[in-house]
Amino acid sequence: MRNLFQLRLGKGGAFVNECLADGVVGVGWFGDLDLSKMLSTSSDWRQFNQEMLPIYLRDNPSAAKVTAGLACGSTFTVSKGMQIGDVVLCPKGENIYAVGEIARDLSEKH
Repeated sequence: MRNLFQLRLGKGGAFVNECLADGVVGVGWFGDLDLSKMLSTSSDWRQFNQEMLPIYLRDNPSAAKVTAGLACGSTFTVSKGMQIGDVVLCPKGENIYAVGEIARDLSEKH
């Protein structure tokens, strides 16, 4: 069964065109960290959030815990929740959406 995800690619769709050109989607909350080990050992988003929440709050000291939880949850969803065949809607602004389909493993290096 295909799932449908809405993913905001930057504030106001700032990264939509770049992502379309590269054929990728993603989040940038933990851009400087290699999350591969954490993602491979986390059995679900709750476990991932428990490990990553303190890191997010350390790096973003003014962030609310709810904001940190949403960032961690979206990182887990994009990294492990989206499957080949799923559909992604990305707002570009002005009620225009880019529509894509997951065609390869998101953890694949390109």
